[in-house]
Amino acid sequence: MNRIRIEEYGRFFQQNEWGYLLNDCEINNLKSPWLELVETWKQNCLSIFNPSIISIYLRGSIPRGLAIEGFSDLDGIIIIDQNYIDNDHIKIGLSNLEKNLRSKFPFCTGIETQIITEKDLFNPEYDWGVLLKIQGLCLWGVDYQLQLPPVSISKNLITHSFSLEQDIVNICQWLREMQLSDSQEVTKIKHKCSWLSKRIVRSGFELVMEQENVYTRDLYLNYAVFARYFPEKEMDMRRMLSLAILPSSNRSGLLVFWREFGSWLLEKINHKFA
Repeated sequence: MNRIRIEEYGRFFQQNEWGYLLNDCEINNLKSPWLELVETWKQNCLSIFNPSIISIYLRGSIPRGLAIEGFSDLDGIIIIDQNYIDNDHIKIGLSNLEKNLRSKFPFCTGIETQIITEKDLFNPEYDWGVLLKIQGLCLWGVDYQLQLPPVSISKNLITHSFSLEQDIVNICQWLREMQLSDSQEVTKIKHKCSWLSKRIVRSGFELVMEQENVYTRDLYLNYAVFARYFPEKEMDMRRMLSLAILPSSNRSGLLVFWREFGSWLLEKINHKFA
């Protein structure tokens, strides 16, 4: 694998005097061409989800002003009435919208819209409340910011490590069993490669997050903090970061690397959080 240049990018979430994380999402961070994408997505969501919609939220790099063309995706959360959660019309409309937006705005690598209820938002078994409290921007409807409890650096921020083992098993099984045409293969494998590699990089950061007393989802900073604590694995994590940024379609190479490095990382995670 060729070594790609990785630039330092991202920022840590600031903390207030009590150690709570501050939400740095702002409407002014939405700049062209992301602004046009977000507005189109929002207006279509209002049409698709009417009359069930309660709130439209944007989260992730776009509302933080950190989106990168050709790398970042749109992460949205729609809060709807409980009675509409299994509505097939909504699901079909949303699927078609995401396909259309990917075609119309190719600089965005993906459109992911999560549908939740108000009950889900306040359920401590889910992490929706934490996500919206520190990295959510309300674009329309009810803004729950003041109703959600403050968030500090703790195990409540661990969102990747606990499911990582199953994520690796599922993707590796898919790679071994996949039967796609040549035209589909490269695109599909690269998408899975980037998705899993991002989760591995962030899981590595979660190992040392509390000791470092910092929080970020920005991949370079996740890698850099991890590398300070595990310098002997710096090259492996740097390769994982490279795969997240510039994914590979080499099935055999991915299977071997994810198995070897993944096994080491899972052992550390199990020991840390057992």
